[in-house]
Amino acid sequence: MTDMSLRPSSGNPGRTYKWYSGTPVLEFGYGLHFTTFHSSWHTEPDVNYNIQQLISAASDSGPLDRATFDTFQVCIENTGNRTSDYVALLFLSGDSGPVPRPIKSLISFGRIRDIGAGTSSVLNLSVTLGSVARADERGDFWLFSGSYRLVLDIGDGVLTHEFVLEGQDARILQWPQNSSA
Repeated sequence: MTDMSLRPSSGNPGRTYKWYSGTPVLEFGYGLHFTTFHSSWHTEPDVNYNIQQLISAASDSGPLDRATFDTFQVCIENTGNRTSDYVALLFLSGDSGPVPRPIKSLISFGRIRDIGAGTSSVLNLSVTLGSVARADERGDFWLFSGSYRLVLDIGDGVLTHEFVLEGQDARILQWPQNSSA
């Protein structure tokens, strides 16, 4: 009970949706919809992103971690029989960067209000470079080359997309370090 570390260890299965290695009773985001929905990519996402091109395109727009990585357009169709809101949760997982790696990270979310039965709407989910980046042991945020997977929503009917970050790993945010370390 006194082990409050988030990451899993020999005596701790981890905490929060990012690190818990067991089977949750209710998955993070459960119960957000009051009818049934079908989701599809309105615009098919890219399958390759170049780290250096992303940084170059973002270098004039302020802090790199706040710059846009991409905006994913999702078509949401209400397949149920009642008007309802739709809350989208976009998660990212990947095999890059230092170990341990989170199971998944919430990188964007959005809401469409009052989607009528049998109608559809498009939702734009903006993702920043900082959302895709991972922290190293010093707390600096990096874009690591490797394979990644987007997952929209939870449970049945999830929408997925795989992509690759190519190029040289790049630090996009550096935390001040203790000079005596």
